[in-house]
Amino acid sequence: MKKVISLLAVTSLMVVLTGCLNIELTSPDEGTTTTSSTTSTTTTTADATWPSDFPLNPAWEVSSQSSSNYGSDVYLSVTQTCDSCTAEEVMEYYRGVMADNGWTEYSYSESSDEYWGDSVMISFDKGLDKYASIDYSVYDYGYGDGPEVSIYISYSEYYY
Repeated sequence: MKKVISLLAVTSLMVVLTGCLNIELTSPDEGTTTTSSTTSTTTTTADATWPSDFPLNPAWEVSSQSSSNYGSDVYLSVTQTCDSCTAEEVMEYYRGVMADNGWTEYSYSESSDEYWGDSVMISFDKGLDKYASIDYSVYDYGYGDGPEVSIYISYSEYYY
């Protein structure tokens, strides 16, 4: 689960960095210059592109969202929060709506860590080009407010 989140974070960072990449090569023998440039489009807010076949639970507040694309590939993420929802409630909701929309459960894991907190993750795929994951986490940052619930949701769509 942490590897998936890390992979998504690294991929997002690579997308942002490749949008700024410009390489210039100069041949010392001929004095010619070759310029190679790579561009990508990155936005910081998810908009109407959130897929209709991956419905978010409207009862849970969206605290952050982002979207990016690399070529035709699409990467979306949303973080939802809830005061009293349980991991079972979140997993049950997404298992139901994803199955209703033609998604197949791909993996499920639970973990508990003194530093990272408790986490439950479920992922789905749809065909060979769509992937979705939901990570329910409970963290206690030690600020006296008690544990906080976070639901990190990601969606990827690949075009071959």
